[in-house]
Amino acid sequence: MDKTSLDNTAAMHDVTLLRLLTKYLPDMLWIKDMEGRYIYANQALCDNLLIADCPDEVIGKDDLYFAQRQRNMHKDIPDWHTFGEICANSDHVVEDANQPMQFEEYGNVKGKLMYLEVFKAPFFDENGNMAGTVGVGRDITELKRSQESMQEWQDMAYKDSLTKLPNRLFLLNQIPRYITAAKRNNYKLAIAYLDLDGFKEINDTYGHQTGDQLLINISARMQKAIRGDDILARIGGDEFVVLLNSQSNQAETTRIVQRILETVSSPMMIDTVRISVSISIGVTYYSQANELTAKALISQADRAMYEAKKRGKNRIVFYDESMSDE
Repeated sequence: MDKTSLDNTAAMHDVTLLRLLTKYLPDMLWIKDMEGRYIYANQALCDNLLIADCPDEVIGKDDLYFAQRQRNMHKDIPDWHTFGEICANSDHVVEDANQPMQFEEYGNVKGKLMYLEVFKAPFFDENGNMAGTVGVGRDITELKRSQESMQEWQDMAYKDSLTKLPNRLFLLNQIPRYITAAKRNNYKLAIAYLDLDGFKEINDTYGHQTGDQLLINISARMQKAIRGDDILARIGGDEFVVLLNSQSNQAETTRIVQRILETVSSPMMIDTVRISVSISIGVTYYSQANELTAKALISQADRAMYEAKKRGKNRIVFYDESMSDE
């Protein structure tokens, strides 16, 4: 037997062995040439993505062929199978980058959305020239759905349903983390408790729908008035708390809280009604000296807010120990 025959026999043996090794693997495996045509494919790829009977049917064809074949069979549903173009595009990205790359790809397969975690790499011939790509893919659709369900659950647990702001539970979970950072970096942490003035009268006069829209609009205004690393939470009714991170002194805190007060006080139109509302704000600090819990800090800010109400509303009051004595 000459050398060429021996090489061909060895190559056939290698392919046969590769098929035996990968036939029952759940992950999709493949090798493509520079034109995107399959040189090798395992059964999982045929079953899950290409919708082909066996690996022999795949050889010499590309992803676009199988996607188009599926679409031709379901002409009434143009998006029946969209993975062909997606796979081809990521092949080109790997070829252009000339390095291994990982992707999260998603598209329709038989009319249903599929997510794949894909790893692709270039391969080279004996002369060092790029000959195509090799890849492995794993169906992570159920994992993604689980993650999305978990995210939905977290949104329900930690977000206010009306304003979409963080709620009391989220705030109580976050304050200890901010306290730890304040200790580490030796700065103050301010808690501002905010309550709308006369909100009940607005609800009674214009109805709860207008009241709800007012809360939504005010939430959006306050969100713009604070900084990126602060937290604004709605903790119930017309009551909000702002966690102000990294405060150096009272003047700095006053500037931010005053900005909130002014932006809330600006009149707004809801449907055809012009509404003006003010806000009373109480502020307290966490520092190395007081070592208070999240609930204790909120309680102090709440007492300062009530003091602001007593002094005529539409103002800012900082907590002091005499308020606890009262």
